[in-house]
Amino acid sequence: MIISVEGIQVIGNHGVYSEERKHGNIFQVDVYLDITPSESFFRDNILQTINYKEVYDKVLEVMRTPRNLLETLCIQLAKEILSTWEEINEVKVRIAKLRPRYMEQCEKAFVELSLNRANLKS
Repeated sequence: MIISVEGIQVIGNHGVYSEERKHGNIFQVDVYLDITPSESFFRDNILQTINYKEVYDKVLEVMRTPRNLLETLCIQLAKEILSTWEEINEVKVRIAKLRPRYMEQCEKAFVELSLNRANLKS
């Protein structure tokens, strides 16, 4: 089963250029969670599944800390998500910088990462 939270937009001070760090950029984050449903998932109880709002909050928390590279940010977010929810087998994270500075004709630049529990331990 895939649980997804897409299109989270946040302003962050990530990037290698001083203007990016000073003025920030708009980022879009998409998160895809691969879980194995258990019998408890069919009981229609939010406490027995992944709460989308908690995933959203985790994204905002990680996005608050400035990083130079989207790659570093993407890895950090994926690790935080896997560490927080043991029900998740694998997480895919995409972080896009929308309308990046100094790239006037570019809609977005993004990094995407899939990380599973086996990768987390290595």
